[in-house]
Amino acid sequence: MDRTRWIIFALIVVGTLGGLIAFSKKDSVNVDDIDTAQIITATDTATGDHVYGNKDAKVILFEYGDFQCPGCAGAYSQLKAIKQEYEQQIAFVFRNFPLTTIHPNALAAATSAEAAAMQGKFWEMHDKIFENQSSWQDADTSARMAVFSGYADDIG
Repeated sequence: MDRTRWIIFALIVVGTLGGLIAFSKKDSVNVDDIDTAQIITATDTATGDHVYGNKDAKVILFEYGDFQCPGCAGAYSQLKAIKQEYEQQIAFVFRNFPLTTIHPNALAAATSAEAAAMQGKFWEMHDKIFENQSSWQDADTSARMAVFSGYADDIG
């Protein structure tokens, strides 16, 4: 190849890479301005945090939870007791944080809880998923779909 063809080739490569970078940032969300210590309210385009208790409380307890995590399931009963006992004094916020590399069913569980949230039933599904973790944690794709659909039917 002569020099002109190399220059044209290099310009095409640089242009293509620049276009890919610009295109990949088109739908990105800037989270730099989000205060993670505050409750995120729902908007027309975002669901917002799932809050149990007094949203105006001075004490906010955040849980970044993975529905398939054994540790999260182990803490569930204690956190549920705290939520119920101090319902008027604290705000309990649950934020989905599925660790998909080690928990293959975590994203499906989180998605099921979010679908329930869209119908005003997040906490019911949250409790159902954690209380029955052992029955779905090792399920394959088709089985987990049936399990989560069954939970949705159970909570209405």
